[in-house]
Amino acid sequence: GGTGGTPVAATPVTFSFDDILWVGSGTTGGPATGTYCSTAPAANQATLPYITTTGFIPSDYQSAATTQIGQAVCADRASPAGAACTNDTCGNCNTFTYTPDAAAPSYAGVGYVRKFDDKFTHPQVCLPDNVSAVTFWAKGAKGGEKITVAAQGAVDLPITLTATWAQYSIPMTGIVYDTDTSGVELGFYWKVVPGQN
Repeated sequence: GGTGGTPVAATPVTFSFDDILWVGSGTTGGPATGTYCSTAPAANQATLPYITTTGFIPSDYQSAATTQIGQAVCADRASPAGAACTNDTCGNCNTFTYTPDAAAPSYAGVGYVRKFDDKFTHPQVCLPDNVSAVTFWAKGAKGGEKITVAAQGAVDLPITLTATWAQYSIPMTGIVYDTDTSGVELGFYWKVVPGQN
């Protein structure tokens, strides 16, 4: 924040994400017997790699008012021929712009949550119990943008973005991410804290 003049915290921060994948080995199934995913319908059993925007949508706006967070579809990251992800084959590209309230800045966060309501109906997502990471590509509008990212059960991972696409990875080994009642609910999450950019 700061006092006098224009607070640093009021500076808009713009960044993009593409090709968000849950990766690891294995095919279907969930954790130990007795949990939801161990007996869930076949339609709910996802395989790896799992494209996050298949079953999750960036719609859980946290802390900051939705008027302070702009969201738009961006051009998919160009990938070399033969790469695992080419154009839109690994999910949707989203750009976010967060403009903090200069008078009372707060952190902003957006969760990619399951498409479970009337407008975005989607089966509950069960992922194999051997996911090793959630990988994604990201870039900032200027470079140097500081954000944190996470996925269900993972500790927030701080990263500093560059102005060109770069790949990042959220470690998921050893994390229990399929809940007892509904599988995975938070496929991806980002957070920005005012004053850090």
